[in-house]
Amino acid sequence: MQKEEHIETPQQLDPVGPAPKKKKGAVWIWLIAIVIVIAVINAGKDPAKPPVVTGTDATAPTSQPAAALPTAAANTFHGKITIVETKWVTGEYGVCEIVGIAQNVSRAELTYAQIEINLLDASGATVGSTLANINNLAAGATWKFKAPVLEESATKFEIKDVTAM
Repeated sequence: MQKEEHIETPQQLDPVGPAPKKKKGAVWIWLIAIVIVIAVINAGKDPAKPPVVTGTDATAPTSQPAAALPTAAANTFHGKITIVETKWVTGEYGVCEIVGIAQNVSRAELTYAQIEINLLDASGATVGSTLANINNLAAGATWKFKAPVLEESATKFEIKDVTAM
């Protein structure tokens, strides 16, 4: 009987080994941390809900300038952001978007601001949501925001809340 001889190749002798795989768990930890931070921020909000700003009809985009919305004071969220205008448009590549203008009415720069928008169908049922956000919005500055609408059944929207810090 002949004994088989096994010869190791240089790849098998590599003391370093293959490159380590990136850990997907780290991404999940960051996502969970962000959700916790947002929950903590929302927990400290004023219990009185701000007004709901709405827009309608995805098939016929309309503009809602400040005059069409409730008074400017009623469109101010937490004394920091005023929604000046909102409209539903078909953007680049045929994607619907909710666009508008918001203004920092506080006397300080906002390090972060976010507009949360519920998407509704023709019957008024919520079919999804979207948002727009910005960092470092100077005192008195205006922000031209844009939020994508991916739900095909959505025909109306309402601004549910604005986070401003």
